[in-house]
Amino acid sequence: MPHSQTITNEVSDNLAIGSRIRKRREELGFSREELSRLTGISIKFLYEVETGKKGLSSRSIILMSQYLMISCDYILLGTSCPGYQNETLYALITSIPGEKRKQITELLEKMINIVNLSRI
Repeated sequence: MPHSQTITNEVSDNLAIGSRIRKRREELGFSREELSRLTGISIKFLYEVETGKKGLSSRSIILMSQYLMISCDYILLGTSCPGYQNETLYALITSIPGEKRKQITELLEKMINIVNLSRI
């Protein structure tokens, strides 16, 4: 493949990836500043990613995936993998520090019990 074709594909990929990230960030109601703070990616760099000017490292894709609650497949390819919601929930819970994780887990268990009781 000619070098110019590779560059064109990379720019096109970056634009599509950035567009998906921006769309999901907006769906969740995050400002660019909030997502930047959560992921540790600078606001300027996040802007450049969302506009297709820059690409993300694999670590940054994983962070985006966790905080935006979408699969890496979706970020990269625009498709989701089955069962990802469970992985996302697990990743979010395990990212919470010690005692707070225990409190969140207990709260989730109570909520699940309430939902299950309401089905009866």
